[in-house]
Amino acid sequence: MSSSAGFAALPKLVPGYRVAILSPAFAAPGIGPEVHEQAMRRLRELTGLIPVEFPTTRQLDASPQARAADVNAAFADPGIRAILTTVGGDDQITVIPHLDAEIVRASPKPFLGYSDNTNLLNWLFGLGIPGYYGGSTQVHLGAGPGVDDVHLRSLRAALLEGGEIELTRTPESEDFGHDWRDPRALVEFGAREATEEWVWSGPERIVEGRTWGGCLEVLDQLALADRLPPLGELEGIVLLLETSELEPPADWVKRWAHAAAVDRAVRRPDPN
Repeated sequence: MSSSAGFAALPKLVPGYRVAILSPAFAAPGIGPEVHEQAMRRLRELTGLIPVEFPTTRQLDASPQARAADVNAAFADPGIRAILTTVGGDDQITVIPHLDAEIVRASPKPFLGYSDNTNLLNWLFGLGIPGYYGGSTQVHLGAGPGVDDVHLRSLRAALLEGGEIELTRTPESEDFGHDWRDPRALVEFGAREATEEWVWSGPERIVEGRTWGGCLEVLDQLALADRLPPLGELEGIVLLLETSELEPPADWVKRWAHAAAVDRAVRRPDPN
């Protein structure tokens, strides 16, 4: 989710700045501490940023209140310049009611996360604070023999360098790696397979705008909890959608997207 008119402008970081490493969803470091430590070393080496853990970063089954307290504390700390999440999860929707909007508004800073962190990114969007629907330290920095270039380039652009990144199809993808408790997770990638060619639909034209969206299954939760932004606030946005490891069938995804399109058409009829 990128900055635009009406949204807070967030300055880039420089090497030596401190960044919070939080687990507001699932505490992956509690399951795979060696992978987590490797992620922290790589973050320092590849960006020059200094990772700072909070009380629940490695704490399995921490309460929603405790996880929210870490988020509030990270935003309140003037020495913390950005927040990176360790992984997604499935219950961050219970954390949101315990966040302090006034603290966050007083000290906005970049927030990076994906999957269940759609909850927090959507909440920040409502406060006018941009975030990045990015990866996770545990999956994209810690696991395997090294950090894929596509992940490192996007991380550095988000936090340090800015500029534009051309999105291109990667030649291979990996859905599942080794169990984080398996020593192979530190030195081997998971099973990788060739990616398919991208398929484009609709007219060939360039559009610009803020992005909003996230994990479809989480957006479903947000809709049921009545936490989606008002439709007017999404006018002109570029919609980003992904599915989780639950792998919902294609026809389910089609129905979700169709419902969103129909709702928009009913509320805002085509003048033509």
